[in-house]
Amino acid sequence: MAKYNKELAGNEIVEFIQVSLDRDEDAALEWAIKENFPWLQVMKEKVSKADLSQYHTSGSVPFYCLIDKEGKVLAKGSQASFAKARDVAP
Repeated sequence: MAKYNKELAGNEIVEFIQVSLDRDEDAALEWAIKENFPWLQVMKEKVSKADLSQYHTSGSVPFYCLIDKEGKVLAKGSQASFAKARDVAP
């Protein structure tokens, strides 16, 4: 969250979506609210419905995948995704 706030908050070109691997949706949403996450959270079982299956994580948590508005993968992994996102900053 600190890295997001420092490097990307306010960047209207970049938007985060979090896929939660938690089994308890209420607990996951409660945690997201407590942490003040400003982004959309999608539960694991809703990934297919949200058409996010093609960006499947490697099993690591957290996993970052930066995509463009057409759905093309621009970067994977935290360091690469944040670096690429900074490149498109306004």
